[in-house]
Amino acid sequence: MPLDVPNLHTPGRKLYYAFDVNRAWIVQYAETYWDDYMGTDVEEVEDDAKISSAIYMLITRTGVSNMTFGLGLPNDTSAANGTTTVTDGRVTVPLITVCSSRRGSYLCRPTQAQFDRLEGIVGRRAHWWIDAEPDY
Repeated sequence: MPLDVPNLHTPGRKLYYAFDVNRAWIVQYAETYWDDYMGTDVEEVEDDAKISSAIYMLITRTGVSNMTFGLGLPNDTSAANGTTTVTDGRVTVPLITVCSSRRGSYLCRPTQAQFDRLEGIVGRRAHWWIDAEPDY
C-alpha cells in the first residue's frame, strides 16, 4: 500500500497510521461477531478482553497482520468524530492501527486490498496520529 509518512517533528513519539474509533464501537464489533470466533459466553468477558478479541477478529477478516489497538493524542479529527476519551485523567483517542512510522512496522504495512477491507468495516478514513505514549 503506498503511504507517505508525514514530516512531523514528534520527539520521543512515533506516529500511527490508524482509524480513530470509540471504545463502544470496538466492543460492539466484538460482541456482534463473538460467536463466530470464540467459545465462551460474551457476557462473561470484560470490555478490555473484547477489544483485544475485536482486533483478532479484524486481523482475521482483513488480513492486516500488523494491526494493533493503540492510543493517540486528540486532534480536530477526533473532536469531529467524537472519539476523544478521558481515562484516569488522560485525554486520548482509541485507535485501530495499521502501521507506525517506525521502520519495521512501516515495512509490514498491508496491501491496498487488505486496507480497503478494513476501511470498509470501520467506515471512515485512516489518518496519521501521534502516539499518546512517549518512547521514554
